[in-house]
Amino acid sequence: MTGDERDNHEELIDECGSMLSTEELAHLNRVVKTIKLKKGDFIMTSGNYIKTCYSVISGIVREWRQIQDGEQTTEWYLADDILSDVQSINSQKPTELNWECITECVVSGLTQQDEEEMYRKFPRLGMLSRTASEIKFSLYRNRIQQYLAASPEQRYLNLLKERPEIISNAPQYQIASYIGVKPESLSRIRSRMALMV
Repeated sequence: MTGDERDNHEELIDECGSMLSTEELAHLNRVVKTIKLKKGDFIMTSGNYIKTCYSVISGIVREWRQIQDGEQTTEWYLADDILSDVQSINSQKPTELNWECITECVVSGLTQQDEEEMYRKFPRLGMLSRTASEIKFSLYRNRIQQYLAASPEQRYLNLLKERPEIISNAPQYQIASYIGVKPESLSRIRSRMALMV
């Protein structure tokens, strides 16, 4: 997500929040749980069922899956990003994903049961949530398309430009896994970039 996209998203969320009634805000405060996590803690591990949707308040969460020759980093989540595995939820099968905090994190969580009850009680919250989800999905889809069209070097440059906090906090092997190369290849990419400066 570019800086402009993130700013537009944050403006929309603020706008949605200002549209909530006192009763809706009070209900949200009752059902949404805030969780503080340490670096290295897991929010979710593969083989478990997803029963809670999370939103990152602060910190960096790495999404990864186990593959034949190790771990494959599939996404990074920063403040205001939503962690959910719709495929697992819809199929009612265990997730294949792991959500690991690579920094200290604060996340909010809303269980599926509380979410469904909230939408029955406050239909307008369901509408606002769907709108926010559609925007997030659109931004996420754009990021995937950009990722698929880019070379590993361009993926690294995009990460450096758009989400530099990941570069400064994640171990090299995780970044290499995300851009689709071995750590040695990432070292060569970094060396080439250093020569260009």
